[in-house]
Amino acid sequence: HKILIEKMNNLADALDHYSTAKGKEQTAQAFKALAEFTVKHFQDEEEFMASINYPDLENHKKLHKALLEKVVAHGKHVENGTLDGGALISFLHDWLMRHILASDKKYGKFSQDSQES
Repeated sequence: HKILIEKMNNLADALDHYSTAKGKEQTAQAFKALAEFTVKHFQDEEEFMASINYPDLENHKKLHKALLEKVVAHGKHVENGTLDGGALISFLHDWLMRHILASDKKYGKFSQDSQES
């Protein structure tokens, strides 16, 4: 998750300069790096959850799918120059607070509890 958060922060930093041509290019690069890493991260997470027989895996996969759909939607705005930086930051914040700090903590706790028993 540290790398994922780092990529989110890189994107947020690039958005500070989105009004310039160079800023738009940096934002597009940072967004692409985040999107590509997200796909791999979610695959790795789902494989790990399967390996520990996480009982809520299917629901977690649905959460990942919904997040990826939002990433794709924001990506289209990045590509065509209609990005709403505030909406993107709001999405990233929601992703961090609701998914990483809430949903992902559940499988982490499950994994830890499984190892202790």
